[in-house]
Amino acid sequence: MVNERITPEGYDKEEEYFYRKNLELIDKARKKLDAERAAAARRSQDKPFWMVCPKCGGKLQEVNVKGVITDHCNGCNGVFLDRGEIELLPYARKVRGWSSDIKGLFRVEEDQDDAVLSRQSHELIETARPKLDAERASVAQRNHGKPFWMLCPKCGGLLREVNVKGVMADHCVDCRGLFLDKGEVELIPLARQLEGWEDAVKALFK
Repeated sequence: MVNERITPEGYDKEEEYFYRKNLELIDKARKKLDAERAAAARRSQDKPFWMVCPKCGGKLQEVNVKGVITDHCNGCNGVFLDRGEIELLPYARKVRGWSSDIKGLFRVEEDQDDAVLSRQSHELIETARPKLDAERASVAQRNHGKPFWMLCPKCGGLLREVNVKGVMADHCVDCRGLFLDKGEVELIPLARQLEGWEDAVKALFK
């Protein structure tokens, strides 16, 4: 049997094909998601909860990360993702420049990828959790009871804390949006490697 190998040019062509397919999928989904965002804005933009960070009360700003629209808090560096935006993440992650854009947005340490390769994900998450839990408790102690606390910045529904494979998130059961603290965002590359991650995320957005 002839030993056939894919040439570097072959790999480049294959990568280019999937790169373009992902862009097409994102572009197709964007029209629907943009219409839904506009409708949500018309319904709620005059409400006191609209685009207000549910953790620190700062103003959320819309940021486009390779086709995924996120609502980013410059105060605490948390991020809110609409249900549809989360579903685009697997495609956007394969678009060139995704990693550098995410690191810039959340100021993630540059050696994060090396850490993923050098140690087991669950051990890193377990090591990070005590500090993150203490920070969450401290934020709750400071802001619990304030008008913005744990209110969905899109629909005003109550956010509830959920644990997704070691990542603590704040989930709106009404609009299915998800708020992530900065530290939790940094754990996602690790948690994605754990068995059952995708099923756990899908369960939140059914």
